[in-house]
Amino acid sequence: MKYSIIIPVYNVEKYLDRCLNSVINQTYKNIEIIIINDGSTDNSKIICNSYKKKDKRIKYFEQKNSGVSIARNVGLENSTGDYVIFIDSDDYVEINAIDIINNHLENKTVDLMIFNYKKLIASTNEIYEIKYKNLDNFSLEYIIHNEKLMIRGYLWNKVFKKDSIIEKFKSQHCYMEDLCFIQENINFFKSFEIIYDSPYYIYNVNDGSIMNGTEFNEKRISALYTALYIINITSFKCSCFQKVNLMKNYCRLRYNNSKYKDVRIEKYIKIFLKDVLKSKYLSIKDKIYSIIWVKMPFIYKIKRYFKG
Repeated sequence: MKYSIIIPVYNVEKYLDRCLNSVINQTYKNIEIIIINDGSTDNSKIICNSYKKKDKRIKYFEQKNSGVSIARNVGLENSTGDYVIFIDSDDYVEINAIDIINNHLENKTVDLMIFNYKKLIASTNEIYEIKYKNLDNFSLEYIIHNEKLMIRGYLWNKVFKKDSIIEKFKSQHCYMEDLCFIQENINFFKSFEIIYDSPYYIYNVNDGSIMNGTEFNEKRISALYTALYIINITSFKCSCFQKVNLMKNYCRLRYNNSKYKDVRIEKYIKIFLKDVLKSKYLSIKDKIYSIIWVKMPFIYKIKRYFKG
């Protein structure tokens, strides 16, 4: 079985050696490593080229800065493996990760496999293991949209059967593009499996992410419209989870910059609040928070009410 490992790169010189070392030293050898440099302006290009010389399994591509979605599409178009694995260039994996995945996939056909991960808090170097409870009775759509289950729409905690990927990444989405990709392909995944082993992917949590940072920019606004798009393509049951997130993120954006107001988003939020309050899939806590975010958003300033 051959695995294509797709790694988009953009200005990650601080973490890139760690990531690439973890991949080229995998105990399972039948892999190809596809690196797409998305117009980096730091030393990422130099680092990528040095690894290309070290390992013939590396395919290296460069493009002008076009975003991670375009970069991943380049990776998919040039992949030849039976399965595809996406790795973020500031993350890394244990050296036996592909071996463990392959042991689970041998003698079976699965379109999507999901595995545990660890969170590395970049600012403190603390590591937390994320281990899933038994989720075998839930639908894939429910699993990826319910944030409390911790699987979410991430790409890097999943393995995709190459032939089951029909829809590519949409370039207009700069936030939750991974969730969009999974949702748009979800009907083509006829089977999925969850591995409950010890985690072997290490996710580097950076405080400067699009929605967690404090900078006010167009990407953060664009993220709200991506959320609207996801709400429109999911079932009502699962869209309720995204409606709660939309309210929370709009509140963050609105009250980190008091001059910002989006009439269209606020119109939708008023409608969505009714859906959230009558949903039987959301907790009382989610419903109370949603009321606060919509009706009393000034409370956002009191940090103890908002943990993330």
